[in-house]
Amino acid sequence: MRLFLGSILGLLALLMPGYSEADEAGIRKGVLDYLAQQRFCMDSGLRRQDRRHWVDLEDADGGKKARALEAAKVIEIGRKEPPASLYKDWAWVRVPDEARQLFDEMDQLCFGRLELDKIEDFTIPAADAMGRIVSIVGYFYRVTNTPEWARTEGVRKAFPELEKAQSSVLKEEIKLVQTNRGWKYIPY
Repeated sequence: MRLFLGSILGLLALLMPGYSEADEAGIRKGVLDYLAQQRFCMDSGLRRQDRRHWVDLEDADGGKKARALEAAKVIEIGRKEPPASLYKDWAWVRVPDEARQLFDEMDQLCFGRLELDKIEDFTIPAADAMGRIVSIVGYFYRVTNTPEWARTEGVRKAFPELEKAQSSVLKEEIKLVQTNRGWKYIPY
Protein backbone atom coordinates (compact mmCIF):
# COMPACT_ATOMS: atom_id res chain seq x y z
CA MET A 1 0.00 0.00 0.00
CA ARG A 2 2.81 2.42 0.86
CA LEU A 3 4.53 1.63 -2.42
CA PHE A 4 1.30 2.36 -4.27
CA LEU A 5 0.79 5.73 -2.49
CA GLY A 6 4.43 6.64 -3.02
CA SER A 7 4.11 5.92 -6.75
CA ILE A 8 0.97 8.04 -7.04
CA LEU A 9 2.57 10.95 -5.17
CA GLY A 10 5.65 10.66 -7.36
CA LEU A 11 3.53 10.81 -10.52
CA LEU A 12 1.59 13.82 -9.22
CA ALA A 13 4.85 15.63 -8.46
CA LEU A 14 5.96 15.05 -12.05
CA LEU A 15 2.68 16.31 -13.49
CA MET A 16 2.39 19.48 -11.40
CA PRO A 17 4.34 22.51 -12.54
CA GLY A 18 7.10 23.40 -10.13
CA TYR A 19 9.70 26.00 -9.53
CA SER A 20 13.10 26.07 -11.18
CA GLU A 21 15.97 28.53 -11.47
CA ALA A 22 15.08 28.81 -15.16
CA ASP A 23 11.64 30.08 -14.10
CA GLU A 24 13.22 32.68 -11.85
CA ALA A 25 15.57 33.88 -14.61
CA GLY A 26 12.70 33.95 -17.12
CA ILE A 27 10.44 35.85 -14.73
CA ARG A 28 13.22 38.37 -14.07
CA LYS A 29 13.62 38.88 -17.83
CA GLY A 30 9.83 39.25 -18.17
CA VAL A 31 9.80 42.02 -15.54
CA LEU A 32 12.81 43.74 -17.17
CA ASP A 33 11.11 43.58 -20.60
CA TYR A 34 7.93 45.08 -19.12
CA LEU A 35 9.81 47.90 -17.36
CA ALA A 36 11.76 48.70 -20.55
CA GLN A 37 8.44 49.64 -22.20
CA GLN A 38 7.16 51.79 -19.33
CA ARG A 39 7.59 55.41 -18.30
CA PHE A 40 6.75 57.09 -15.02
CA CYS A 41 3.29 58.71 -15.37
CA MET A 42 1.40 61.10 -13.10
CA ASP A 43 -1.71 63.29 -13.30
CA SER A 44 -0.81 66.51 -15.11
CA GLY A 45 -3.78 68.50 -13.82
CA LEU A 46 -4.74 69.32 -17.43
CA ARG A 47 -8.00 68.37 -19.07
CA ARG A 48 -8.63 68.02 -22.78
CA GLN A 49 -11.74 69.16 -24.61
CA ASP A 50 -12.18 69.96 -28.29
CA ARG A 51 -8.53 68.97 -28.94
CA ARG A 52 -7.32 71.70 -26.58
CA HIS A 53 -5.93 71.42 -23.09
CA TRP A 54 -7.55 73.36 -20.27
CA VAL A 55 -6.67 73.98 -16.65
CA ASP A 56 -8.67 75.25 -13.71
CA LEU A 57 -6.39 77.99 -12.36
CA GLU A 58 -8.58 78.45 -9.30
CA ASP A 59 -8.23 74.80 -8.30
CA ALA A 60 -5.47 74.59 -5.69
CA ASP A 61 -3.98 71.37 -7.05
CA GLY A 62 -4.52 71.86 -10.80
CA GLY A 63 -3.51 75.52 -10.77
CA LYS A 64 -0.36 74.79 -8.79
CA LYS A 65 0.61 72.00 -11.20
CA ALA A 66 -0.06 74.15 -14.26
CA ARG A 67 1.96 77.07 -12.93
CA ALA A 68 4.89 74.78 -12.04
CA LEU A 69 4.83 73.24 -15.54
CA GLU A 70 4.66 76.71 -17.08
CA ALA A 71 7.68 77.86 -15.03
CA ALA A 72 9.55 74.74 -16.22
CA LYS A 73 8.58 75.67 -19.83
CA VAL A 74 6.66 72.42 -20.41
CA ILE A 75 3.36 74.24 -21.14
CA GLU A 76 2.19 77.77 -21.83
CA ILE A 77 -0.93 79.09 -20.09
CA GLY A 78 -3.06 81.23 -22.37
CA ARG A 79 -5.93 83.61 -21.79
CA LYS A 80 -9.19 82.61 -20.18
CA GLU A 81 -11.53 81.55 -22.93
CA PRO A 82 -13.30 78.40 -21.79
CA PRO A 83 -15.80 76.50 -23.89
CA ALA A 84 -19.41 76.86 -22.79
CA SER A 85 -19.39 73.53 -20.93
CA LEU A 86 -16.53 74.56 -18.65
CA TYR A 87 -16.49 76.97 -15.74
CA LYS A 88 -15.38 80.55 -16.20
CA ASP A 89 -12.12 80.23 -14.23
CA TRP A 90 -10.51 77.85 -16.71
CA ALA A 91 -7.72 78.89 -19.07
CA TRP A 92 -6.48 77.17 -22.20
CA VAL A 93 -3.03 75.63 -22.20
CA ARG A 94 -0.68 75.29 -25.14
CA VAL A 95 1.60 72.27 -25.14
CA PRO A 96 4.66 73.04 -27.29
CA ASP A 97 5.54 70.49 -29.98
CA GLU A 98 8.69 69.38 -28.13
CA ALA A 99 6.61 68.55 -25.02
CA ARG A 100 3.75 66.68 -26.74
CA GLN A 101 5.45 63.28 -26.34
CA LEU A 102 5.33 63.81 -22.55
CA PHE A 103 1.53 63.50 -22.47
CA ASP A 104 -0.27 60.21 -22.99
CA GLU A 105 -3.83 59.74 -24.30
CA MET A 106 -5.21 60.24 -20.75
CA ASP A 107 -3.35 63.57 -20.35
CA GLN A 108 -0.98 62.05 -17.83
CA LEU A 109 2.52 63.47 -17.81
CA CYS A 110 4.92 60.59 -18.64
CA PHE A 111 8.72 60.62 -18.71
CA GLY A 112 11.84 58.85 -17.45
CA ARG A 113 12.43 55.13 -17.26
CA LEU A 114 11.60 52.49 -14.67
CA GLU A 115 14.60 50.48 -13.48
CA LEU A 116 14.27 47.21 -11.57
CA ASP A 117 15.67 47.39 -8.05
CA LYS A 118 14.80 43.85 -6.96
CA ILE A 119 12.17 41.16 -7.24
CA GLU A 120 10.60 40.68 -3.85
CA ASP A 121 8.63 37.53 -4.55
CA PHE A 122 6.63 35.66 -7.17
CA THR A 123 4.09 32.89 -7.11
CA ILE A 124 5.17 29.47 -8.27
CA PRO A 125 4.18 29.28 -11.94
CA ALA A 126 0.83 27.48 -12.24
CA ALA A 127 -2.05 27.15 -14.67
CA ASP A 128 -4.85 29.71 -14.44
CA ALA A 129 -8.51 29.15 -15.33
CA MET A 130 -7.72 29.50 -19.04
CA GLY A 131 -4.88 26.97 -18.91
CA ARG A 132 -2.07 29.54 -19.23
CA ILE A 133 0.97 29.22 -16.98
CA VAL A 134 1.08 32.45 -14.94
CA SER A 135 3.00 33.97 -12.06
CA ILE A 136 2.25 37.08 -10.01
CA VAL A 137 5.44 39.03 -9.35
CA GLY A 138 6.06 41.63 -6.66
CA TYR A 139 9.03 43.89 -7.35
CA PHE A 140 10.65 47.21 -6.45
CA TYR A 141 11.71 49.80 -9.02
CA ARG A 142 13.26 53.26 -9.30
CA VAL A 143 12.49 56.12 -11.66
CA THR A 144 15.57 57.07 -13.68
CA ASN A 145 16.41 59.42 -16.57
CA THR A 146 14.11 62.17 -15.33
CA PRO A 147 14.45 65.33 -17.41
CA GLU A 148 15.95 68.47 -15.89
CA TRP A 149 12.60 70.28 -15.65
CA ALA A 150 11.19 67.40 -13.53
CA ARG A 151 13.95 67.92 -10.97
CA THR A 152 13.21 71.61 -10.42
CA GLU A 153 11.97 72.56 -6.97
CA GLY A 154 8.68 74.06 -8.21
CA VAL A 155 7.70 70.95 -10.16
CA ARG A 156 8.69 68.62 -7.31
CA LYS A 157 6.58 70.62 -4.85
CA ALA A 158 3.56 70.70 -7.19
CA PHE A 159 3.75 66.95 -7.84
CA PRO A 160 4.24 65.08 -4.53
CA GLU A 161 4.19 61.72 -6.33
CA LEU A 162 7.20 62.85 -8.37
CA GLU A 163 9.07 63.84 -5.20
CA LYS A 164 8.39 60.39 -3.74
CA ALA A 165 9.37 58.61 -6.96
CA GLN A 166 12.67 60.46 -7.24
CA SER A 167 13.67 59.89 -3.64
CA SER A 168 12.60 56.30 -2.94
CA VAL A 169 12.09 52.83 -4.32
CA LEU A 170 8.50 52.05 -5.37
CA LYS A 171 6.69 48.72 -5.18
CA GLU A 172 4.40 47.19 -7.79
CA GLU A 173 2.88 43.84 -8.64
CA ILE A 174 2.27 42.45 -12.13
CA LYS A 175 1.00 39.23 -13.66
CA LEU A 176 3.22 37.43 -16.18
CA VAL A 177 2.16 34.62 -18.52
CA GLN A 178 4.54 32.06 -19.97
CA THR A 179 4.60 32.14 -23.77
CA ASN A 180 6.72 30.47 -26.42
CA ARG A 181 8.85 33.65 -26.30
CA GLY A 182 9.32 33.73 -22.54
CA TRP A 183 7.39 35.44 -19.75
CA LYS A 184 5.23 38.37 -20.88
CA TYR A 185 3.11 40.93 -19.01
CA ILE A 186 -0.67 40.61 -19.19
CA PRO A 187 -3.15 43.01 -17.57
CA TYR A 188 -5.13 41.58 -14.65
